[in-house]
Amino acid sequence: MIPHMHLRGKDFCYEATYPDGHREMLLSVPHYDFGWQTTYRLREPKIMPRGTVINCVAHYDNSESNLNNPNPKAMVAWGEQTFDEMMTGFMEIAPAAAGSVHRTPWWKPILVRYSFEQLAALALSVVNVFLIGALVLGFVRSRKRAAVAESKPISAVLELVHAETHEN
Repeated sequence: MIPHMHLRGKDFCYEATYPDGHREMLLSVPHYDFGWQTTYRLREPKIMPRGTVINCVAHYDNSESNLNNPNPKAMVAWGEQTFDEMMTGFMEIAPAAAGSVHRTPWWKPILVRYSFEQLAALALSVVNVFLIGALVLGFVRSRKRAAVAESKPISAVLELVHAETHEN
């Protein structure tokens, strides 16, 4: 396991959640240090049952008390530069001995983890977002077409759209 963050990294852990709900901390780095990035290996290989989920959890310290923090007042986003931040939990895995590996389709753990109602709500939300996006896009395109047909500058059309949306 190779935990990776940048200068604001505070702590990092890898936790396995087994199909029966039991959790096990695989690695805990309570005082993450950007200057001391290393690979952590378990003493013995660990065979995990089908359906095991591994989560990485990390925290940042963007305060002035973090002496490594390049700018405590900066809005921090993901980025590859050291003054940006990232959180990546690299892992090395290998298949178990022949006969002990069972192929699981990618979607089966999702079905086990969430109820039918939760999956249906998620599907409906995705459809709604798609439909609303399509409606907005269609509206904007129709306004652009109308502007071109009337030979109005697009700024005039955008002002018209803005005025119409604030009337309602």
